[in-house]
Amino acid sequence: MRLQDCELDIDQAWIRPPSRTAPESEWTQARDQNVIPEYLYRFYCSADYFSIDKAPRFLNDPNRRLFSLLGAVVRGMWVSFEESHELLNEIRELDEKAARSLKEKGMNPIHASAVERQHRLFRYLVVTTSAILDQMAEVVALLFHSEIAGLRIGRAHFTYLRSWVDVGTTRTGILSAKSGRLGELRNVLKQELRVSGPDNQWHELLTLYRNKLGHLGMLVFPIVAFHNKAGKFYYFTPSRFPLFHQSTINAAGTSDGTLRDYVLANYIEQDFVSYCASLVARIQRLVDRSFVVLCGAFNEFRNFELDVGALENLNKQTETVAFKSFV
Repeated sequence: MRLQDCELDIDQAWIRPPSRTAPESEWTQARDQNVIPEYLYRFYCSADYFSIDKAPRFLNDPNRRLFSLLGAVVRGMWVSFEESHELLNEIRELDEKAARSLKEKGMNPIHASAVERQHRLFRYLVVTTSAILDQMAEVVALLFHSEIAGLRIGRAHFTYLRSWVDVGTTRTGILSAKSGRLGELRNVLKQELRVSGPDNQWHELLTLYRNKLGHLGMLVFPIVAFHNKAGKFYYFTPSRFPLFHQSTINAAGTSDGTLRDYVLANYIEQDFVSYCASLVARIQRLVDRSFVVLCGAFNEFRNFELDVGALENLNKQTETVAFKSFV
């Protein structure tokens, strides 16, 4: 089927209602079930549910491009949180299935299939949770256009926010009307990212996983399994790249260390399922605390003049390709 062969000359089409006076039920349900952070929901409400006629002055360009982008990105965060929780639930279910199958039948195809599927979902979870942070960075780019070095509308990445947390200055080094809120946001991100306990560099690890799993696949991160004293197996992911077991194989009796030394030096201490759950919870907490600041900023900036520079920046990101269909 080709697009031009469809019935395009129609007089009615279904779209999401462009004007709203109350929160949509799926948003309220996601908030009530703790699927999305409380303050992401409050931001959605502060933005008048992204009703087409409620754009704040500083985002109210003639074609509503800025406010539409903000709405699409915030809605995208809601969808990403939904996906993250669905993936986490399936990972947990597969873990129980694999453990049950192993206990009843020993190593068998059902167990192997469940473990393989679980590890594949891990890749999806890494991509989805990373996307949430990049989507939040896009919100920051819209609200604080040109204030943070490297953070560009339409191409915002959370890694720029992480770098900004370390540097702690604006792009120009000049204080603006938005500097107070920027300082609040930086303090929140610093508290969440620059920790000194065993969770130090948790975002650096997530970035490593996202970059390598997205391009090279799961096999570049060899997952290992060890059982506890009760015989239950747990899986563990590496904390480094590259890591090849083959490079540590020696002739019998010539080993330079023990297996314990090797895995403690190259793997995280938290088991696979527990890490996934903690990752989702950490992302949710970071976003919730950040959106406390972003909610305040949105309401404070509501009546600022239209940010013409932000609109120009967005227009520069327009891309069109010539592809129509495969032959």
